[in-house]
Amino acid sequence: KNKKIFENIKKYDKIIPVPMYDKKKQKRGYNQAEEFGNRLGFYTGIETDNKSLIRIKDTIPQKGLSNEQRKMNMSDAFAVDVEKISNYKNVLLVDDIYTTGSTVNECCKMLIKANSNKIGVLTIAKD
Repeated sequence: KNKKIFENIKKYDKIIPVPMYDKKKQKRGYNQAEEFGNRLGFYTGIETDNKSLIRIKDTIPQKGLSNEQRKMNMSDAFAVDVEKISNYKNVLLVDDIYTTGSTVNECCKMLIKANSNKIGVLTIAKD
């Protein structure tokens, strides 16, 4: 079962974790999506890029927000290094939890802006 999952993941040439706002990461000490992405990269041999997708807006926690509030909260929360990511053809975006998709949708908008051909999304959990 795990072998099949890893074979599917190997279709991607880069792993990009959903970034956390710098102050929040400093307070927590780590970004769980980044840790997940790094470990996934280690086991699959795929490079993890923790720098090219950036959270530029300190958003409030999504928990307890309505779907519309979540979308508004994530709107314009991310930026991307278009020049660097434009070289990535198939990107696997990783995050810790998927609830409404607001966070990964905003990240995907940025990756599309950078001309990524194929974007996959992998999360640790679904709420």
